[in-house]
Amino acid sequence: MGKESHCEIRWNDIHTHRALVSEVSSDIEFVRKRLHVIDESGNLHIGFDAFLTIWRASAHERWKASVLGIPIVKQLCSFGYNLFAAALYRWNKVKKHW
Repeated sequence: MGKESHCEIRWNDIHTHRALVSEVSSDIEFVRKRLHVIDESGNLHIGFDAFLTIWRASAHERWKASVLGIPIVKQLCSFGYNLFAAALYRWNKVKKHW
């Protein structure tokens, strides 16, 4: 078997650590609407690009980034993600989760 790589991913909840919103140079409502990822180089990735970044950094998930990162597939996935994220945001607002 090949050498396994280690990928450390840390989840930061902006609702328990509000100061983190400033790390992505945005307001809290914008951050609530999309997944935000800061990679190991300090680059910010938002929305579906954030998922691609996570998958690229995860040894067993790189195939997802390779397949779903193909330009036309990426566009379709981004569109689907944006629809899902908008619905999830509205649902959380209605349920008063914040």
